[in-house]
Amino acid sequence: LDMIKYPNYLNLFCMLVKKLGISFSILLFVIGSGCTAGMSRSLSQLNLQNQLQLPPSSSKKYILGVSDVLEISFFRRPTPVQEEYRINVNDKIKIDFPFYPELTAEVIVPPDGKITLKKVGEVEVVDLTVPELTKKLKEVYSDILTQSDIVVILAHFYSPVQEFFNLLNQFGQGQSKEVIVRSDGKISLPVINEINAEGLTPLELSNNIQSMYSQLIPGLVVSVGVKKEESKKILVLGEVSRSGVYTLTSLSTPLEAISLAGGYNNFAYLKEILVIRRIEDNKSVSILVNVEEMLSKQNSSVRFHLQPYDIVFVPKKPVVKISVALKQIYDLIPPFVGLGFSYNLNPGREGSN
Repeated sequence: LDMIKYPNYLNLFCMLVKKLGISFSILLFVIGSGCTAGMSRSLSQLNLQNQLQLPPSSSKKYILGVSDVLEISFFRRPTPVQEEYRINVNDKIKIDFPFYPELTAEVIVPPDGKITLKKVGEVEVVDLTVPELTKKLKEVYSDILTQSDIVVILAHFYSPVQEFFNLLNQFGQGQSKEVIVRSDGKISLPVINEINAEGLTPLELSNNIQSMYSQLIPGLVVSVGVKKEESKKILVLGEVSRSGVYTLTSLSTPLEAISLAGGYNNFAYLKEILVIRRIEDNKSVSILVNVEEMLSKQNSSVRFHLQPYDIVFVPKKPVVKISVALKQIYDLIPPFVGLGFSYNLNPGREGSN
């Protein structure tokens, strides 16, 4: 860069090279040879590195899975101020009869919207304002009472949203709740109990929760955030340098999983890598993958992509019986490996890749 900025340095360098009789081609060859020597690796390592180049990152949205930690936030939707409040279910109403104290009543509006009063029986009160209810009661009692003075007081109005936040505060959760996607793919929430989360995007889950709450608690707004992405995990076992749980990258293959585990050792049998995959009802299928073919071919058709909570097992020898291999895998699984790996090992074989 200095030579380009200062031409005199470039002239001086050219004169020196000419004086020494060194051709540029020889100079470049020496420099190139030194770089090549510094970057030399074994052929197998270079081939493995070439095969492990990841495809471009997927533009797909995040899909929720087992063990993901979610934060569900709740908000109140601003509502226009009404001129007069209309009586609703669970509101507490006090009806005072100044001249007939024996008729005075304090009632909570039941789900059917009707209250029961002495001498007149049931009276529909839902969706009436206090003045409208007062007028209605005077008409109802007009044939019974000579003095029709009636005072209606709204002692307590029921707000589903407020009651919901009171419930959250009762458990010390404030306006948000942290939940974990269970092994059955569901999460538990107040009032609506449980809802499926696995396989959805956070926005799809948010919309589903919102739909369920809107039927029960009008005015409640729900937002879903992913606090910890724990579902994109795979377990690599067998003839690898570092067995354990690793984070699944976009479109990962068994070969890339082996690389995450430090590579395979000299005893690895790469023609039959066993992949155990979780399916519905916590069952599993067993799939044999020829990683040696992946190493030898550049054809993308031989690429087999892993899914969250796949178990990748690198055996020492050909897998003759799946049941024997599953027993080896079971013995190798470390404790507290995660909810997503809590599925039944099924000796069935799906096929080979």
